[in-house]
Order: sequence, then C-alpha cells, then structure tokens
Amino acid sequence: MSWQDTMQGPDFFDRNIDMANRRARIKTLIQNEAWQDVCTLEMSERKRFTRLPRWLRHYLGIFTLNGHLVPFSALLSDRIVLGIEKRGKPHQAFGASQIVYLNTAQTKGYTVTQSKRRFFSICWRVTKTLVQFLRHHSQIKADYRHGYKEMTKKNYWQQKLHTVEDILGH
Repeated sequence: MSWQDTMQGPDFFDRNIDMANRRARIKTLIQNEAWQDVCTLEMSERKRFTRLPRWLRHYLGIFTLNGHLVPFSALLSDRIVLGIEKRGKPHQAFGASQIVYLNTAQTKGYTVTQSKRRFFSICWRVTKTLVQFLRHHSQIKADYRHGYKEMTKKNYWQQKLHTVEDILGH
C-alpha cells in the first residue's frame, strides 16, 4: 500500500496529511493479530521441519517460498509457539504454517496461519504495482521533483498547520 501511495505522487500525501484513512485500512488488515488470552489459543506444537538444521530450513524455505509452492503444506508443515521477540525473524518461520506468538509475560498471544491464496494474491498485486511503477517512473520522479519544491517551503507548512488548527477548533 505504501508503494502504491508513493506512486500517486506528493499530492497524495498533501491530501492525506494525517493518514487517518490509511491507518484505518491497515487496522482492518491486522484483525488476525489481535491479542487473546493464552487459554483461548491452540498451543499444541508439531515440529518436523523446525528441528532440521537452520541452514537446511533456510534453503528449503527459500526454494519453496516457505512452503507456499508445496501442495498440502499445511498438513505437513509445523505448528510452533514463539515468544514475541522472535517475530519478524524469517528463519524462525521457515517450515511452519502456523505460529502462535506470545507476549513477554506469556499471558496473551495471537496466531498467524499461512494462506496460499492470500500469498499469491499479494504476489500478483506486487507484480502489477511493479509494472505500473516501471511504466510511470519518469512521471512519478518528475512529480516528486516539482512537489518537493512546493512542500518544503515555509508558507506551505504555515498554511497546512493553520488549516489543521481550524479543523481542531483552536
């Protein structure tokens, strides 16, 4: 979404200076990552691939796009439980189709599950965005060169901040 927003040029950011609509849209996307009490989560683990040496999991993860290219991988892949400090570390996820992340106190957590349909949908959108970006790169660059000059002037920000004050009623 940020790439697509950026491709709209500086006017997009001028129209959406507080990004309220974008934040609301992002919030709808993270409903699966809502914290829940641990007692409501399925905490059983199945470890097959995550027991393999890290280097082997690394290459299996890369070559199969973490199982997305393997038919019925959800039936074969691991279900693991990790502390929140391990979130965002790809090697921890290689071989798992379901991960429960626990907070530091281990009282709350959330579950993420691999979705091939969502993965390939995102891949398709990224591909379309890349093609659009390459096709319109010169115009996008020109728009930002022009927009930068305007949006870095003192009077632009004085006007913009004055408008915000009017909206807030100050």
